Amino acid sequence: MLKYGARYEFHMGILWLQDVPGFSCVYIHTGNNSDQSAGCLLVGMIRDEDRMAIGGSRDAYRKLYQAVLGSAQDGDLSITFSDED
Repeated sequence: MLKYGARYEFHMGILWLQDVPGFSCVYIHTGNNSDQSAGCLLVGMIRDEDRMAIGGSRDAYRKLYQAVLGSAQDGDLSITFSDED
């Protein structure tokens, strides 16, 4: 994930979800479809249900990362995911 440091001047490390039952190394990162996730969480600004893909991933990552960076640095970051289907 070294490319993230070059792509985002504010980047200080990948967002890593811990204590996920049955999983390790679950990251939040950019990508557009399941081929790019390997079980990680991808973020996006646009949902394309026909192609089962997302778009605007880099912009979404930038916004999310900057929103949580302070809490992550303080060791006080908690992210909750929900399935709305």
